Amino acid sequence: MLVLVYCVAAVLVVARLGIPLTGLVAPATIIGVAFGLGGQRIVQDVLAGFFIIAERQYGFGDLVRVSTTGVVGDATGTVEDVNLRVIRLRSVDGEVIIVPNGQIARTVNLSRDWARAVVDVPIRRRSGSAGPRRSCSWWGRPRGVTRSCGRCCSTRRR
Repeated sequence: MLVLVYCVAAVLVVARLGIPLTGLVAPATIIGVAFGLGGQRIVQDVLAGFFIIAERQYGFGDLVRVSTTGVVGDATGTVEDVNLRVIRLRSVDGEVIIVPNGQIARTVNLSRDWARAVVDVPIRRRSGSAGPRRSCSWWGRPRGVTRSCGRCCSTRRR
């Protein structure tokens, strides 16, 4: 309501100064269209961000892969920040990727409800293939017991 009062007051002041208002219609129209189109993107980002936060699609610390419209390739990284307008991801290389919420076409949450860990186990080099088979029963055994994997080792007390 207050904006309307200011606009009417500005039009009356300009008319009182003798400046023709018909010459200001075209530039005002162009400025209005520019604001409308720019605001459309912001409204799209904010609405998409609202649904991302409300549905808890991903949160801080999740590993996600995001596909965006108009960009070839996916952005993969750990979520550092989620807000109404953008999400910020940190890639494995340390790069910060900022994606507007309105441009997200597909999101894959790689750490939600299920995860897989790959662990490298160093094995000393021994002659033949018995070395890896001997050491496979060593990992995860209870104290004093060597478990058998069923093929290469037998269960025995130490």
